[in-house]
Amino acid sequence: MCDNTNDNIVENNVVEDNPKNIEDEIKKLSDGINEIKEEFESKVKYDKHKDKIIDELHAELQQYKDDLIHKLIRPIITDIIYTIDNNNKTIEAFRKKETKELDADKLLQVVEGLSEDLEDILYRQGVEEFTYVVPEFDPKRQKIAKTVETEDKERDRTVAKSVKKGYMLGDRVIRHELVEVYVYKE
Repeated sequence: MCDNTNDNIVENNVVEDNPKNIEDEIKKLSDGINEIKEEFESKVKYDKHKDKIIDELHAELQQYKDDLIHKLIRPIITDIIYTIDNNNKTIEAFRKKETKELDADKLLQVVEGLSEDLEDILYRQGVEEFTYVVPEFDPKRQKIAKTVETEDKERDRTVAKSVKKGYMLGDRVIRHELVEVYVYKE
């Protein structure tokens, strides 16, 4: 009998404590949910602020990039415009002359002068022309435009002739020199 009484007391205590424990647990869960909700809202606000800052920095960086490109390209464009203006003045002067008065040598000098003006523009921008005098073909700086057969074995893979100049900016090749290269053939 004693055992049965203890069981009733234990059951009664559990039943009586159970609603109170449930209310406490619900309160703890509710408090935890509210805390998580507050942290989540704070994180969302932080992320929105961070996204806004990133967008502003990206826009500012894009503006700097655009300004930098403009500053880099402007001198080249100005030089090209100046060259066009000079060329147009020359054309206008030639048009005023009669065909009999036009001199082929003079026209040739004008065309050569235009090429020189354009080379000057490149030089002012740090671009340098090159033509290698080394007899061996250099694939890092030269491209083969044409091959020329030779019976002389020592001339194999040597430059026969430079066709077009190469151009470099600093230590980088912008355009390879175009060359004709000897190819040994028995």
